Amino acid sequence: MAAILIFFQIGSGFFESGLNALRIHLNHLGEDPPLPASFADLCRRVEQVEGVHFRELFERLPRDRAPDGDAALQ
Repeated sequence: MAAILIFFQIGSGFFESGLNALRIHLNHLGEDPPLPASFADLCRRVEQVEGVHFRELFERLPRDRAPDGDAALQ
């Protein structure tokens, strides 16, 4: 999901294929997959990986598509 938000925010051509891959993955997880409730929740999950600073990275991306992480997640 973090990668897809990056793809979305930068206008990457990988956005649609990434979104499709996420959709397939979520379907395999069942009816109520554990989705992040907010951008802050996504950042907390991703940043559990040592050395990853997803919020910092996302804040440096262009804001042409969404003004912030919560808007991009929506």
